[in-house]
Amino acid sequence: MTLVTVSLTMLVVMGLGAAAMTAASGDLNLAAHDDRSKRAYAAAEAGLHDYLFHLSQNNGYWALCTDVPPPARISDAWSGVGDDPRRWRRLSGTDAEYAIELLPAPGQPRCDSNNAQASMINAQGMFRIRTTGRVPTANGGYAKRSIVAAFRRRGFIDFLYYTDFETTDPSWYEVVSGGRPTRINQSNAHPTFLEWASASCARYYRPTVSGGNDGRGSQSWSGQIQWNPGGSWSSWPSRGSQPCTEIQFAHGDVVNGPLHTNDEIMVCGSPTFGRNAQDRIEVSAPPRGGFSGYRAASGCSANPNFEGTFTANSPILAMPPTNTKLKTVAEPAYTFTGETEIELTGSGLVITNAAAGLDKAMRAYPPNGVIYVQNGDCGQTTRPLAPLDNPEGCGDAHIHGTYGSDLTIATENDILVTDDVRMSNDRMLGLIANNYVRVHHTIRNLSVGSGGSSCTNNDSPTNVEIDAAILSLTRSFTVDYYFCGSPLGDLTVHGAIAQKYRGPVGQGSSGGGISNGYLKDYNYDDRLAYRSPPHFLDPVQSAWRLARQTEQTPAR
Repeated sequence: MTLVTVSLTMLVVMGLGAAAMTAASGDLNLAAHDDRSKRAYAAAEAGLHDYLFHLSQNNGYWALCTDVPPPARISDAWSGVGDDPRRWRRLSGTDAEYAIELLPAPGQPRCDSNNAQASMINAQGMFRIRTTGRVPTANGGYAKRSIVAAFRRRGFIDFLYYTDFETTDPSWYEVVSGGRPTRINQSNAHPTFLEWASASCARYYRPTVSGGNDGRGSQSWSGQIQWNPGGSWSSWPSRGSQPCTEIQFAHGDVVNGPLHTNDEIMVCGSPTFGRNAQDRIEVSAPPRGGFSGYRAASGCSANPNFEGTFTANSPILAMPPTNTKLKTVAEPAYTFTGETEIELTGSGLVITNAAAGLDKAMRAYPPNGVIYVQNGDCGQTTRPLAPLDNPEGCGDAHIHGTYGSDLTIATENDILVTDDVRMSNDRMLGLIANNYVRVHHTIRNLSVGSGGSSCTNNDSPTNVEIDAAILSLTRSFTVDYYFCGSPLGDLTVHGAIAQKYRGPVGQGSSGGGISNGYLKDYNYDDRLAYRSPPHFLDPVQSAWRLARQTEQTPAR
């Protein structure tokens, strides 16, 4: 009886031991598999950082395609069928390797160094690569992980608010003179105030070590600006010693997103810049002579609240001179001449254009997402005191509605927003004007004098919303007759604003509200950090950045 009991007990113990060994062996296999998988992913990331390094050293590295200097190894995209043709590179001191593949633009077979732009860059201005890491397994195979990364140039739509110059467009100086003749009372020359402003105010404000300014507004013109309100010249009573109009960020202003200016910002009180540390607040002015890239407005303290990460001496992002590149992209059926009205709908576009004989004609959205409106017999372009008097031959687009497809509207002259421009579903809109992007505001009974301006609103929209990435290449994003009339409510922008000069949209009142025009409610569309409207323009010679990366499963 004892022998039977002992035998049964030993049998049970041996069974438990075998089960434990089997379980432990399985865990060892799982642990080994997990280790190889992690090492393969690390190798794929090493390949991505290798490519990023070379791209940071040479902006044109991507255009070399696979013909890159050794020891780098780049391959065309592999379909996954047949023998693996990729060129692998071993990580030093390990058995892990990585391969880098160039993923061509839709419809292109491979990267072509003779036509890199067309073969690699998609409609959103991005190109993609795939990096795969691999580690050998015991059975002679490989554990693999793949990462797909998209690159885009550092651009205007990386920021909610971009400006080249933190001063008013010189053409608006005509507003404060009421359109009356002006001159600078100098012994050697007598240019108009407008001509002087164009030459002297389109400069960056740069502080000197001694605390002065070696750029904009560096000369005193007190008592030398004259105007001719009624037949004789006299001193201009409304102008002092600083003719260049400096625009400030005031106490209570909030920039709900990243910001970049090639200039230096002027602050009064404690405006808030950014939402969190991920929002970059960049100024290109260097910190010199006690300045930090921002300064106090006259009679104000400067205590900005930087919720975002502030950086001075940031690289300048230069504007392209024109949008004519988009004229070559737009198809003939979507290239219009002269004043064009465009109503955006979920299913298509309603177009009115006299030159083409179109009167509320229904059109589908353009296949490549681009509309271009060019000048015909335009002559004089927008004048601030008569912004709605452009000839019909000018390349202006009047737009409103709700868009149902990704779209970029570009004009040789102005874009005029006549009412709400809203997004439906997950769509994007770009508005790119060579001159102004303007918000519609018609008035009556205009009076402009040395004491100020007055007018009466005339059938103008209130509380306007614009969901778009806005770019004014040589002028500003502004409101017609912003300087007079009764308040118009809020101007809400959900997207991005990029402009040559800071554009006024309203005038503040002593109570902290607005006396004319709109209050600003600008909010960044975070999708613009990794997407863009079709063929949206980039700064001149800007650097590439990693827009996004995702893991591809199964790995290639």
